[in-house]
Formats: sequence, C-alpha cells, structure tokens
Amino acid sequence: MITFVALTLNNTERSGFVRASQAVLPELEVFIAVNGYSKEDTIRHLASTPLKFHPYTFCNAARFATFGSLANFVSKYLALHMQVRRRLPYMAMIEDDMQLRPGFKAFVERAVRSGALDRAELLVLGAWGEGYVTSLASARRVLASLGRQGVPLTIDVMLNDGHAGRAVHINALRGDAVPWTHRVPPNGGDCLKTVCTGLGLGLGLGLGLGFRVRVEG
Repeated sequence: MITFVALTLNNTERSGFVRASQAVLPELEVFIAVNGYSKEDTIRHLASTPLKFHPYTFCNAARFATFGSLANFVSKYLALHMQVRRRLPYMAMIEDDMQLRPGFKAFVERAVRSGALDRAELLVLGAWGEGYVTSLASARRVLASLGRQGVPLTIDVMLNDGHAGRAVHINALRGDAVPWTHRVPPNGGDCLKTVCTGLGLGLGLGLGLGFRVRVEG
C-alpha cells in the first residue's frame, strides 16, 4: 500500500491546492512543512535533527541558498522520518503546488510494481523535486545517508542526483508524463521568495535565537 503525502505550508492558497488534489486522490494526506518564511521556525526544526549544516557549499548555491530551500530540506527529511516512524511500506511525498490528474495513483502504483525500488532508494516523479517515492527500507537508507552527509546542497539536488542513494527517474522508465500539472512554474515557488541564509546561520550564530545548529566546515 502506498501512502500519498502532500508537503504544504497549509496557508489559504496552498490549502486550496491540496483540496483540489484531494478531489482526485481523496486519501492524500497533509504533512505540514517547515515554514521557510520564518528564520526561527527553520532554524528550530534544523536544530531538532542530527543534520550538520555546510555553509560554504550550501550558501554557494547562489539564488537557491535561501531559508526556503533549507526549510524544504528539513521538511523532506522529517517526512521520511515520519514514514519510518509509522512503518509505511511505501510513501509518495508530493509538493503541494502540483495539481494531480486522474490516473496519478495508478501511475505511481505501476512504477512501484515495476520493481524499480528493489534496486534503488528513490523513484523521482519530477525533474525539480516535485515528488519522490520511497519504500520503508529505502527511506531508512536515505535517512542514514543524509545523516552522514548533513546539508551540503539543496535537498532536491541530493535526492535527484543520487547523492543520498540511487535515484530512478520515472519518465526514464516509462517514457510518458506523470499525470499532474504545475500550478506554479518550477523554481518559481516559495523557496526562492524567502531570504538568503547567509553565513550567519552557517557559522552557528543561530540569529540569537538560542538554538544549537550543527555546523561542518
């Protein structure tokens, strides 16, 4: 059984996005993402994990080195932890600004039945981190890999490019498009609308908020 989860900030606009997708996939669950618009919320959640922050590589990512990108990393890390905690056999985590279309559930189920996860850690549903599918065993492996490496790059680079385990891109398997559409253009969402992390966080200053952030480098 696959559990479908939408990562969302749950504000008015995003709640509307999720409801529209739930009309197509009623069992779609909501996972409240870390709010990258709040420096305090982002740093607090990062400090709650064992992840080490790598300022000189993460902050070198130009326009992607934002609190929103960092919040996205922590959100997906925590969602994978939730899968392990609940012992979900399979989980598909999806960005909330994707409008699911009829046939999406069957598409993901076929991909899982293909056995691709038997030889990989992640099924990648989109080119830009729009969605990922993990088994319980592969989620554990991804978490272990991220735990060793920390936060050197954005989460979607880590997951898409195989830094956290072998990633299989679904379109490469099937040759057809995932049944969904973008409500927001790729790289046009909340992540890049938030402020740059800068090296203040990276050097462990914590913005004077009293949180202990693990720093590497």
